[in-house]
Order: sequence, then C-alpha cells, then structure tokens
Amino acid sequence: DSNSRNDHIKIYTTVCSPQHCFAPMKPGGPLHNCLKLRGTFIPATIFNKFTNALSHLRLIYLTLCLVVDVYTRRESFDVLILDVLPTPLLLAAFLLPNLPRA
Repeated sequence: DSNSRNDHIKIYTTVCSPQHCFAPMKPGGPLHNCLKLRGTFIPATIFNKFTNALSHLRLIYLTLCLVVDVYTRRESFDVLILDVLPTPLLLAAFLLPNLPRA
C-alpha cells in the first residue's frame, strides 16, 4: 500500500491546485495525504499589488507552522527542502537549531 510507505513523508505547502500540481499530489494520488496546506487564507494580491510581500508572508507563516509542529507534535525529519523563496531558510535555521545541515 503506497499510503503506508508514505506515512513518514510530510509536504508543507501554501497552495496545491489539482489543475496545477504533480500527479502524485492530486486527490487520490499517493502523496495527497502527505500534504499540509498552510497559509491559504493569505491572499496572493491586495488590489493587484503586494504580490512579493504576500508571497514572503505566506512562506514565513508556513515555516512557523512547521516549527510549531516540530515543537508541539514532535514532528521530525531527515531532509527539509525549501523551494522558491529563501525567506524560510533563515527562519527555519534560527528556530530549529537541530536542523540537519548539508
């Protein structure tokens, strides 16, 4: 069963649209249950402005959610991949001092 093999995988993201994601992430896909959507309440724009600032804000919120899960739910990981913007990297490195380093 592919879901039992993925029990240890957690994918934190701010958006996952079935029309715009990889097949394994789509509903019914083997990684769909691994998704943790956070920050979806933060808009992409405000009056067609502030796109960059809001993207950073969503990623900061996403990183804080991950940090809370690490400390309150005892989530752990061997690999952490941060994609797109570098904003969460410094925040995660500061708030998660035991973060594995490459």
